[in-house]
Amino acid sequence: MASQEVIKILRSILTLQLASFVLVTFSFYLAISTYPALPHTFPVHFDLSGTPNRWEMKSWIDVLRLPLIQLGAFVFTTALTFWCVYSPRSLAYLNLPKIDNIKMLKLSDEKQGEIRLLSAVFISMITLFISFLFTIINYQLLQAETTGRNGSPIWIVVVIVISLLGSFISVKKLTSAIKHISGQ
Repeated sequence: MASQEVIKILRSILTLQLASFVLVTFSFYLAISTYPALPHTFPVHFDLSGTPNRWEMKSWIDVLRLPLIQLGAFVFTTALTFWCVYSPRSLAYLNLPKIDNIKMLKLSDEKQGEIRLLSAVFISMITLFISFLFTIINYQLLQAETTGRNGSPIWIVVVIVISLLGSFISVKKLTSAIKHISGQ
């Protein structure tokens, strides 16, 4: 793979990671800026009909719980992304349909590097979808806590459907690209 292509792929990985980080930061901003407007007790969990079924007292840890979980997921998937890029052993853990991992591990270092970069792009896209989903859930939860009205769950459904479709399409593209690279 030419160095220009590698730079282009690394740039796309960093762009996806940066977008995910912006969403994590925005989620923290929402929680911190909404804190003064929260009532003394507020709902933190809702049943399927939208009725609150769990309440918490106003505290920083309860307001920041979801952004902290989002940050943990971001750090984990970012570490996984860069492990995928820099560790030759990461290919042994790549589990894709119709791909023979043993043949893949016998490829040249350059071809293995291409496959690792492509899988890192895929993980970065997953990171972005996870961050987006957490941000929407946090926004909707904070809106329900401050206004007393539940937001429309349609955004969560839309993000989940887009994530699933994107995942299926990405796995198919990643599988075909790996087959092309490895000659399978």
